[in-house]
Amino acid sequence: MEAILRLILDRRLRDFQGTEIKGSLAVSDDLVNEVLAEWLAGATGTPSPASETNAEPAAAATPPIDPRQLLSWLTIRQLRYHTEAGRTVVDLDVGV
Repeated sequence: MEAILRLILDRRLRDFQGTEIKGSLAVSDDLVNEVLAEWLAGATGTPSPASETNAEPAAAATPPIDPRQLLSWLTIRQLRYHTEAGRTVVDLDVGV
């Protein structure tokens, strides 16, 4: 899966030109916490609990995705978030 994502990003989302996404994305608090733990672990060089228990071997020398670069390929018309019981909801209107 990571190889497919890397291919999509290496092509700078060109295969998705004309895509329009408008809606809400609900994400569980558990996933938000795991993502934050991974991000903090990467920022500090400390292994996160999720990466220590991950059964898949890490890809060798795969550079991390630069969120600023990814955002530069998108047209963001709206991006808001709010929290509800047990989840975070992101309301977005984005184009490629």
